[in-house]
Amino acid sequence: MSDAIKISQKEFANTLRIVLQADMPINVLVQGSPGIGKTQIIKEVAADCGYDVEFIHGVTCDPTDTKGLPCKITDPDTMEERAVFLPYDSLERIINAKKPLLVFFDDLGQAPQMVQASSMQMVDERRINQFRIPDTVRFVAATNRRKDRAGATGIISALINRFRINVELNPDVNDWVLHSLKDETIDPLIVSFVRFIHAEGDPVFKFDPSKELENSPTPRAVTGLGQLSRVFGDQLTLAHAAGCVGDDLATKFMAFKRTYSQMPDPDQVLANPDKAVVPDRPDILYALTGALAARANKKTIESLVKYSKRMGDAGKREFGVLMMKDVHLRDKAKGSKEGLCSTPAMSQWLVENKDLLI
Repeated sequence: MSDAIKISQKEFANTLRIVLQADMPINVLVQGSPGIGKTQIIKEVAADCGYDVEFIHGVTCDPTDTKGLPCKITDPDTMEERAVFLPYDSLERIINAKKPLLVFFDDLGQAPQMVQASSMQMVDERRINQFRIPDTVRFVAATNRRKDRAGATGIISALINRFRINVELNPDVNDWVLHSLKDETIDPLIVSFVRFIHAEGDPVFKFDPSKELENSPTPRAVTGLGQLSRVFGDQLTLAHAAGCVGDDLATKFMAFKRTYSQMPDPDQVLANPDKAVVPDRPDILYALTGALAARANKKTIESLVKYSKRMGDAGKREFGVLMMKDVHLRDKAKGSKEGLCSTPAMSQWLVENKDLLI
């Protein structure tokens, strides 16, 4: 499995979307280290494409789960007894699916070989004993790699060969940022922090399977840190952060968090955008633009546009553009409930900066 082609979260999501919208069934296998978004992407794309998801966790399964329970029945016509396998639970829902259904084998590499082997007929021949699997059903599997030390012992080659697409997910900082901007459970400060250290050339995501009882800064862990920061606010400690993402990234984040005390008050900037100070330091600018974009609404959009233009006048145009892009993405994620892009101020800004947006 180590020779799989590496793709980003965005590329994988697009690939899966094409597969789920295709007329013919195409099986997909995605591998990668823990916490990089495999399961989350599959769930989100399935929902976007109108699919229900049937989760099958192979590590907790028995071979009968994908074959059915052996049972003796009496033929009502001949009154002769015969043995059959009766589907139940997930199996029953799969063979009786009327609507689009994505069967998701999660953590397939942790499943015992007997369980893996018992699913081959279903995945390839699209049959379960005498039952045919409906055309509305699609199959996707996700797994960690052996080197991740996440309990995966591998997938038998005959089963791997039944997946037409076999790719390795490679976490991308920009994809994570775009996704996180839409998540209201995350403190905007974590997005600003990730952007800053990425721009400085420091690694953000680094999975280390060798550490004992210590988290690594995976995309899932960094998202968790953003949620902790939102819940704890000023009471967030280094111990909290280190328990989530490890000592190194936690130390950097806590140092970045202290820039809040050095940046202009975002609410004061919005109250007086014509005279508010435009900082020079990149770390403060990243923190400030993130905080301002998170405050965007119909009452503040005009002030945001004014301050963005002043950033341009101060030689910081890229930060003004970054801030307004975030405003646009957050508005879009909410289904344009705020309708910010249709306001006169935002519409004019979009026209004036269309070259950078492209």
